[in-house]
This record gives sequence, structure tokens and C-alpha cells, in this order.
Amino acid sequence: MSNLASNEKIPPFVIKAAITASIGGILFGYDMGVTSMALPQLINTFNLTERQQEMLVSFLYIGCCIGATAGGYLCDRHGRKKMILITDCVFILGAIVLYSASTFDIVLFGRILIGFAVAVSGIADVAYLHEISPKQFRGAIVSCNEACIALGDDVHARIAYLVER
Repeated sequence: MSNLASNEKIPPFVIKAAITASIGGILFGYDMGVTSMALPQLINTFNLTERQQEMLVSFLYIGCCIGATAGGYLCDRHGRKKMILITDCVFILGAIVLYSASTFDIVLFGRILIGFAVAVSGIADVAYLHEISPKQFRGAIVSCNEACIALGDDVHARIAYLVER
């Protein structure tokens, strides 16, 4: 930081892009933790066995494996910016699928969608932010996305606290 002139500013485009990309970070953190909040209701709604509870948690990671495997290729083929927008849409689609799920199988499908979005978001957001950031601000800008992952987890925890009261 001492190498920076005090009058250097982050370009407005980079700030807007960091905010947009960080939405994926918030969703990443939220979706990784939200199962702990929803599990008791899902157990009651779908009469889940212990094995089904384990499946419910682990299917997010199946989606993550698919997304991690395909994410680099998708980002290279379609571009990081486009993939950020697509993953944000997949997060929304996954949430709609989970909200409207009438069977356990649909819940599992929704978890796979969310897991895919989590993994691709983790690739696309960081790569895009790194690419567009001026060298002297790169670490700080990429750290914003990482902080938003923690923020998403915090949001889920606070919502869980309020719901359980």
C-alpha cells in the first residue's frame, strides 16, 4: 500500500464489476451454509431418513464437482463476465427449484444446480476480478469477493437465528 500514490483511485467500472461479481460470493457463502437451517423443516416435510439427510447435504458437492470440472472450460469458452451472469441465473433457478420442490428428488436436483453455480462462481468471479483490476488494487478487489463469501455465510446464520426464535 505504501507504493500507491494517495490520489490513485479505483476506476468506477472496476468498482461496479466487483460489486456485481461479489453477488456470486454472497450466494456462494449463503448456499454453502443454508442447509443447516433448512434441514429440520426438510426432515419433517419429506420424512427424510438418515441416509436421505446425508444425500441432501452431499448433493451440493456433486454439483460442485461438476461445476469445478466444467467451470474453467466454460469460462474460457464463454468468458468470465458472461459466466458470472449465467451462474447468478443458475443460483436463482436453483432457489426456485428448491422452493417449489414437491419431491425429495427435485430437492436433490436443486442442490446439484446450486452446487454447480457455487463452483463456477468461485472460478469465474475471482478470475474476472483479477483480470479487470488495476495491478495496484488487484489483491484488495479479489479480497472483496472472498469477504462476500463470509458475508453470505453470516447472512444465512443471522436468518437462521431469526427463524428459530
